Amino acid sequence: MFVPREVNPSLSVVPRVKVWLPPGENAAKLNYDGGVSSLGERGVAAAVCRDSTCMYLGASAVVFDGLIDPASLEAHACSEALALARDLNLQNLVIASDCLEVISNINNNASPVYAPIIKEILVSRNSFLTVSFCFERRNNNFEAHSIAKEAASLSVGRLVWLG
Repeated sequence: MFVPREVNPSLSVVPRVKVWLPPGENAAKLNYDGGVSSLGERGVAAAVCRDSTCMYLGASAVVFDGLIDPASLEAHACSEALALARDLNLQNLVIASDCLEVISNINNNASPVYAPIIKEILVSRNSFLTVSFCFERRNNNFEAHSIAKEAASLSVGRLVWLG
């Protein structure tokens, strides 16, 4: 016999609100995310950029055939965020992700299996005046996550949407 337990309202789960966190003044914010198609045959690296006032500047995605390792896709997405920043001619960047592993590996110059991508990111950041890499929760990275999810159904290659 099933006997329901009394519910304690103070322990109930409250859904997190989706909130974009702005960068400091005079900086652009790029959120990135990696993802895998629903059939598991394609991977996506996506980025979205807004300025400090939340104005949309652009977004991009790279669709890979056969690359489905989540951490590698996250690293590629960070590299794509830097490519998008170059396309938009930006100089002061805050780059955010909900993948703590990749952010930590970039900030610590680590050598995971996707080390060549980390090295590319570290070299590419020298093209900008300021670049900081930071971790944010999924509810703050919702736009990049949505772009990655939707782009998985598109053709292999790079796609850019400018504001």
